[in-house]
Amino acid sequence: MPISAPGKEALTTEIKAALLSARDSGSLDGASSDQVISNLASDLTSAIHSYVTTIIVTINPGILVTGSGFVGNTITPGSS
Repeated sequence: MPISAPGKEALTTEIKAALLSARDSGSLDGASSDQVISNLASDLTSAIHSYVTTIIVTINPGILVTGSGFVGNTITPGSS
C-alpha cells in the first residue's frame, strides 16, 4: 500500500521550524516552560494535521479499508 505524500517536505520543514521556535523561546530569560511546551504541541499538531490531510493512500482491490468513514468496507476486485 504505497503512500504518496506531496506534503512530506513541508512536514519536515514545519516540524523543524516548531522545534527551533521552542528552542529559541525556551532560551529567553523568564521563559515559561509550560508555554514553550504548549506552543510546541500546537505547532506540531498543525504540521501533522496539514500532512495527514494531504497524503494519498493507494490500495489494491480486495484490501480491507479502515479509518474514519470506511470502517468495515472493502474494495472489490476490479473497482476503484
